[in-house]
Amino acid sequence: MGCDQPLSQLAIGQPAIVPTGDGKVRLRTSPIGAAPEDFWWFKDGIQITNDLRVSGANTAELSIKSFAPSDAGFYHAIVTNSFGSITSTVVQLRPHFVDAASVTPLTPFTNWTTAAMTIQDAIDAADFGDLIIVADGIYSIGGKV
Repeated sequence: MGCDQPLSQLAIGQPAIVPTGDGKVRLRTSPIGAAPEDFWWFKDGIQITNDLRVSGANTAELSIKSFAPSDAGFYHAIVTNSFGSITSTVVQLRPHFVDAASVTPLTPFTNWTTAAMTIQDAIDAADFGDLIIVADGIYSIGGKV
């Protein structure tokens, strides 16, 4: 291959979690190589389809509106071009929910019923790469120096 020849084979890494601040959770792939022709997103091994909450199931960016506990899981993408297909590595979405009005907080805060009352409590329960999903409200306590 010469220095001016484009890469025809596809290459793809782990999907990135894209923070947006608009209440949506987005996953994005960045394949390199000849122009991708098809994208397919999968959750827990099952192909995702677009609906009222999910869009981009056949694009480089999957968007989940109003992220819910049932959206937690393992995600990957398959991308094809005229030279073949490739599967991304898997990314796990592990949410921890926060609601200032929660009456039954229970670590690790994996749903709205057991949501943390403070953002700091959810952060303390989280591992690197986990998601913190925060309900609307005023959060004036909690926090560490």
